[in-house]
Amino acid sequence: MKVLVTAANGNVARQVIPLLVADGHRIRAIRGRPGSEAELLATGVAEVMIGDIRNADDIARAVEGVDAIFHVCPGGLAYWERDIGGEIIFQAERHGVGHVVFSTLLHPIISDLLQHASKRDVEEMLVSSRLKWTILQPCDYMQTLVPPSTFRTGELPVAYGHEQRHSVVDLRDVAEAAARVLREGEAHHYARYELCGRPQSIDASELAQVISEVCGRLVVAKPVTGPEFMRIWAAEDGPPIGSAHGLDDPAGRAFAREVLVAIERWYGAHVYMGNSNVLRWLLGREPRSVEDYVRSIYRPELAES
Repeated sequence: MKVLVTAANGNVARQVIPLLVADGHRIRAIRGRPGSEAELLATGVAEVMIGDIRNADDIARAVEGVDAIFHVCPGGLAYWERDIGGEIIFQAERHGVGHVVFSTLLHPIISDLLQHASKRDVEEMLVSSRLKWTILQPCDYMQTLVPPSTFRTGELPVAYGHEQRHSVVDLRDVAEAAARVLREGEAHHYARYELCGRPQSIDASELAQVISEVCGRLVVAKPVTGPEFMRIWAAEDGPPIGSAHGLDDPAGRAFAREVLVAIERWYGAHVYMGNSNVLRWLLGREPRSVEDYVRSIYRPELAES
């Protein structure tokens, strides 16, 4: 198949694209700004398109001629998510796209979380369309939990709900599930899959204990504000945990601040939990655990740098 992947330089697409290429799909990758075309082509992408998915004409060009779409909205464009999702659905119907896989998040029915409400509305538009669709609903990614500097400082920064229990999932497992859904197509039409890893839930102190056991030193959870958490990650090597694309717009910046406030308020008062059974079935194995993830990123030199 020819598959359009949106937010092609984002953390989700970085994991999904190599799996789709390995399955023999031709990938058209769209990203908002130039600068990493060579990196994307090196992963086996057949075509890199630079375009703004807030622009209807760019979406139309991206959708034309593809058989399937894997769509995830960049975090920096959350303010425009409803419009983006609606236009992708419209153009997919117009161009006869065979399958749309939309990656959202766990429990989009939580209206107090602004980004959840936006994704819920796009889900509704997709379900109401004439398209064949699959909706993936991953919980929080393990990849956003542990800045590498934690191994050096012994401090695990926790921005939201450090006393509450939450479900988390390894992004690699989400990518593997997405690749299977696209590979098998019809078997997953009109399905909505909650994707959660192991254990079913974890709190900040338990996460710190796991890190301590893996790296052999005491690690303690340190509550920080949302902006402090983002600054810590911005100083780390490697891909950012959030997209800056769109945040040069005042409306995008203002909405991002509102989202952080809403997350801090809601996570501080509620558990955010799901179940790993669906992901276990999709993978045909146990989902990766928090300990599996920490072991995969820990290297002794991180603790010494």
